[in-house]
Amino acid sequence: MLLATAFGAALSAQETAGVASPSNILDGLTKECERDYRAWVEVERASRTGKEKEVAARERPDPSAWAARFRDFADAHRADPSAIEALYRAIGLFRQDDRANREAMESVFDRLKTDWAGSPALAKTFPRIGVYGGLCKGSVPFLREVVAKNPSREVRGHAEFALAGMLDRHSRLSVLAAESPQTRDKLEAAYGKENLESILKIDADRLAAESVTLAEHVAAEYADVPWWLGLPPGAPKPRTLGSYAADMLARERETAVGRRMPEIVGEDVGGEPLRLSDYRGKVVVIVFWASWCGPCMAMLPHERELVARHKDRPFALIGVSVDRTREDARAVVEREKPTWPSWFDGERKISERLHIDGQGIPRVYVLDAEGVIRFKDVRAERLDKAVDSLLQPGR
Repeated sequence: MLLATAFGAALSAQETAGVASPSNILDGLTKECERDYRAWVEVERASRTGKEKEVAARERPDPSAWAARFRDFADAHRADPSAIEALYRAIGLFRQDDRANREAMESVFDRLKTDWAGSPALAKTFPRIGVYGGLCKGSVPFLREVVAKNPSREVRGHAEFALAGMLDRHSRLSVLAAESPQTRDKLEAAYGKENLESILKIDADRLAAESVTLAEHVAAEYADVPWWLGLPPGAPKPRTLGSYAADMLARERETAVGRRMPEIVGEDVGGEPLRLSDYRGKVVVIVFWASWCGPCMAMLPHERELVARHKDRPFALIGVSVDRTREDARAVVEREKPTWPSWFDGERKISERLHIDGQGIPRVYVLDAEGVIRFKDVRAERLDKAVDSLLQPGR
């Protein structure tokens, strides 16, 4: 509270003296924050010994302290559009905090909803603000308010598409939360226990259906709205909301449970040809992964057990590495020594064919012996049960 009062008073004093406009003050605050983080990154990169790394960890800038400064700026300039950018930055910084400052994030979304849901100036934060949504209760009400009240067609379109994506992710949480106590703990850490429980109370099919309805509306009414708003003249033309909505809808149609998985043809990580149809007659699990994906790497021991358990049965596991370079993918193969192959999808051709590029990983598909998708995004015990059910005699 003292920080908020002091910071607000300092800003007021600066303006009274005619030192700078709100946007200039925010620019200075942003640069100061960036300098603070850059200095810490240099210290961290230079750390070699365990003691040096401990010192670097202690010197990491406090994201909540910086978030509070951006929020205080917004409080001091509630009528100025620069407050929107400050609140956006506050959300991102609060989200980094290991202490998961939920109440602080809620207060920021509440301020955005109260002060700016009806402002065309929100265009400056889309689509970035959708990335931070869904992790706290205030994000969905904020987006619904923007859809209902904002006079800007572009802003409404972005809010509606962000809401569609958010509800789609929420619809899958019940499956993830049921995987194991460890997975449930991770979800509670990311979403907050109260927020997660409130989401899980909503019927997953209802969330998924609303997500599809919203995506269809975006495709019909906002197809021409650019993904990035306010780009300078001469900048490369961005994709549109319509193209992203079409991908989302196509993903629901073409890789829905009950549909035959499209053919996948490519090269494995080592450069050898690999074709999905060569595995026809077997139950197949396809897992999209990357070396930088923590949850993907955490799945490897279980995948190894799954392959070993069914080594004498008509079963196969095939990975799809979405690493940008073969070297990164090969490093995982050399270190972990999986006994199953993986396509290399550095150019995202497979991901784009299945309309999942940029949709997050790991993604899991379980196919029956005819190549029909029977389960999606199941892991741990649920994956075991899915495979076992398809390997039952008589299927």
